[in-house]
Amino acid sequence: MDKVLIVSYSEKAKDTLCQLLKEYHNVQIITTSSASKARRYVTNNEVAVAIINTPLKEETGTQLSLDFARLNIGTILMVKSEIVEQISADVEFAGVFVLQKPIIKPMFYQAFKMQMALKNRLLNLKKENEKLRNKIEEIKIVDRAKLILMENKNLNEEQAHKYIEKQAMNQRVSRYLIAKDILIKYNIM
Repeated sequence: MDKVLIVSYSEKAKDTLCQLLKEYHNVQIITTSSASKARRYVTNNEVAVAIINTPLKEETGTQLSLDFARLNIGTILMVKSEIVEQISADVEFAGVFVLQKPIIKPMFYQAFKMQMALKNRLLNLKKENEKLRNKIEEIKIVDRAKLILMENKNLNEEQAHKYIEKQAMNQRVSRYLIAKDILIKYNIM
């Protein structure tokens, strides 16, 4: 279940936002009236979308929105209509969606859905990035094992490669596991 964090000093606005979000049964709503409490919460919890109703007691909320965006939290910043353009210019580069107050329901829902979609896209990219990092690490281990074989068994690169592949096929494990065993055997890992 995705968590939505509402940060609002105004209790009335907090209640209104909670009512708007009740339609989304698959979200858990967390509320706070303080930017510092919101920052503490996101350091220990994963949040899909943060909705910040400005101004907050201790700050405007602009910096908080940028902090959340840096953490890949979909962020909606609600500001007075007379400063929408100015605030938008300051935060939209980071992916913060700026909404003017008073809230227009269809605009709010559109912004919320866009931020949820953005969060899902970022999560998928993060997973893909992690897969690629793991693959690169595996390639490095296999290449290091080939070098060890070349140095210690006087094999050329092709022979070292074939040796690792043959061992992997014979033992029915990945080349990566064979390479790790080789590095362990020669006290490299």
